[in-house]
Amino acid sequence: MAAVVQTQSLASQLLAAIGAPTTTPNIAAMTAWLNSESTHTASTITAVGNNPLNISTAADVSGKVIGTTAVGPGIAQYSSVATGVQATAQYLTARQPNIIAGFKTGTGTSAITAITASNYVTGGNGGNQYGGNLLGRYQGVLSNLVSSTSSTTPNGGASTPLTATPSQTNPSSTGPLGIANGTVITDSTIATMVSAILKLPGADTASPSSDALTSIISKYKNATWNTESQAAVTKDIQSAIPQNSPFYTGVGSIIGSTSAVWPAASGASTVSNALTSLDVPGALTLVGVIAVGAVLILTGGIITLKRK
Repeated sequence: MAAVVQTQSLASQLLAAIGAPTTTPNIAAMTAWLNSESTHTASTITAVGNNPLNISTAADVSGKVIGTTAVGPGIAQYSSVATGVQATAQYLTARQPNIIAGFKTGTGTSAITAITASNYVTGGNGGNQYGGNLLGRYQGVLSNLVSSTSSTTPNGGASTPLTATPSQTNPSSTGPLGIANGTVITDSTIATMVSAILKLPGADTASPSSDALTSIISKYKNATWNTESQAAVTKDIQSAIPQNSPFYTGVGSIIGSTSAVWPAASGASTVSNALTSLDVPGALTLVGVIAVGAVLILTGGIITLKRK
């Protein structure tokens, strides 16, 4: 019993089953792992026994093993690929928490590092797993995915290649909201952002609805999460919020910008926003300076006229 399956589709199913984001790096990492475990072509793998990662009968925690396969002694067989995916997810969750954590970062390399350091195959615990080729396979798959996929620049700009590594303008590995920089924005990412935003103080009175927030952020779907997209998302959300609301500032803080970065987010003029960003004495001082300047200009004009 064997099933030929589209590798990227299967990778996405496995990521969803373990609760990990389906970022391009994660799909590349899971694809590299699947290719290391099964006979494969450029786009498919042969899942013998409907067991894509060759879980053994001894390791199975699902209780859904229906036999063994010819892959090796004690390798479990399942009734369908879907059952095999769920059994694999249950095993990883129960026995390989570090691998799960690696995939949940969305960065790909964290997952590869965790797999290599695990006891998943002979030579594990930092040993020479898969002949030391897993990282190289990951890099090759990722390169192919990035070169064949593009993301739409927000606001209708030209398409640009997906970023496979953290943004050079924001090189930290994990960005605001716990979303890794370099992650491709997906429905899962958007849901995470909306959930976090709606928990901010003042959200109950000042926030757009969940659907409205989703709509605002969704135009950045498939873009890359980095400094630029954080700032753009912040600006768009803040433009729908009263500027004097604590929620306005909270949105800036949680996404990675602040209201000071976007003084005109609500459409007000630069001068009026400058006034709102000052304390009261500071604002009065600014008004006084402007008034005195106007008087001096007017007086100078009158004196000039009299001289003529």
